[in-house]
Amino acid sequence: MKQVKSPYLLNPKTTNSDVTSAQAEMENLEAWIRNFVYSFSQGRLQNLLSKAKFLRRHDEAWRFNPFQVVSGLAILITCDSWQDYRQLVAKHKQLAYRIRKLDPQIDLLMLISPDLTIAEITILATVEKFIAKDFEREFLLYGRKD
Repeated sequence: MKQVKSPYLLNPKTTNSDVTSAQAEMENLEAWIRNFVYSFSQGRLQNLLSKAKFLRRHDEAWRFNPFQVVSGLAILITCDSWQDYRQLVAKHKQLAYRIRKLDPQIDLLMLISPDLTIAEITILATVEKFIAKDFEREFLLYGRKD
């Protein structure tokens, strides 16, 4: 009989703290998304946000050209269709104010196009918006920094 060396296999109720913290962070994000979506009155925007995909990025710095560098805690939102993306872009100020009201720790709102090539970035403190073109899939998924 082979002896099992891993205590996690012997006691399945024991959890790894990294897994637990990742799971807790995921649950917190899901709760945050739910609160954010339902903070809008029922209608087109709430339906659009309920179908959108959300991602939270922690304190990273992004350089879009030699003169534009933004950093901080960011909420990224993307949709499946260009029509939905255009509607989100049109409502970026409303989204920014709501995020700032619900969670003052968040610094940036990034609306990502369906093909991941364009990012409309809003700095929540000033509601200043700029566009980053050629926002690549690699950059978004792997956090590549130039």
